[in-house]
Amino acid sequence: GIQESRRTEEEVHVTAQAAGLSRSHGPVQLLRFSPHLNAQELKLMELPSDVLEALKKGDRVVVRGDPSDEAVLCTGNRTYELKIAETSNALLLSPDLFVPSNAQFQRFGDGSLVSSQVVACLGDYFELRCCQPKTQKLRELLSECPYKGPEYEGGLVDLGASESMDTFPEGVQKKRKGPHKYTVEELKERVQASDAELLESLEQQQACPVDGFWRVFDPDYRDRVVLSILTLLEEEDWNYFEVPLEGCMGKLLQLEPRFAIEHCLKWYGTAFTSDMGGKVSSRLDGMCPFNLAVQIRGLLQAVRRKGLSVLRRDDFAARSEVQLSRVHEVLAGFRP
Repeated sequence: GIQESRRTEEEVHVTAQAAGLSRSHGPVQLLRFSPHLNAQELKLMELPSDVLEALKKGDRVVVRGDPSDEAVLCTGNRTYELKIAETSNALLLSPDLFVPSNAQFQRFGDGSLVSSQVVACLGDYFELRCCQPKTQKLRELLSECPYKGPEYEGGLVDLGASESMDTFPEGVQKKRKGPHKYTVEELKERVQASDAELLESLEQQQACPVDGFWRVFDPDYRDRVVLSILTLLEEEDWNYFEVPLEGCMGKLLQLEPRFAIEHCLKWYGTAFTSDMGGKVSSRLDGMCPFNLAVQIRGLLQAVRRKGLSVLRRDDFAARSEVQLSRVHEVLAGFRP
């Protein structure tokens, strides 16, 4: 609390003059060091305006990263690196120091002596630098248990968030045995990105929510679903650019789960409302390059099985009608 100083006003002014300090309005505050300084428990952080506003609004601001990562701070839509900046002048922390903007500042007359306690003396502080989200780990986590189809799900044991987040005293995360899946909350704990950036990265990774867990499709299963759609298009003689979604679902639900069909249609097509009857349809403009990539991949596998090291341009052009130089470029766009 505030304690009246035992020093006289005149003694303070003599000391101030010796230090080259000029007299000003308001109270004179005498700093006294606490016998128990908390330099290790208290840290200073310089906040950008948007982080400060988020805190004022009560929005969630978190520090993310595994023990081996360099920590980052995340707001709802941005990620910041945490860097330590050193200062040549000591920084004193006082919880009861008065400033002119404080209403109680006006309680004291000019020259009044009040005492404030210093609880920490620091030589550095944290500064925040906006950075790109560190989502490299997301691909690794999602690849631990890709979705291979409903026939493979029965043998998987779901390890819930309570078990996955158990920690030892040292703060090292408990490792789970076998393939496991992640909820969005678990991914937030492991991936150094804001909530919005994480969801955007999940979209870019072609991840799909399956029974509350975010999964990527195994390439073979993805090919299976997409080729089923392509086969249906041929059988029904449907236009690639106007596929009736419900009609497609009705035909394929006996083969694949609804979420898998919807996910592939969403990724390789664009939903729109058809002019004919107002039915929701999809333009499968991404199916043509996918179909081409599947043909190219099968052609290259056949070449490898025959032990050939060279693919003649004429043979390739006759089957796929694309330049040989485009083979790796097309395949690269469809690697999992």
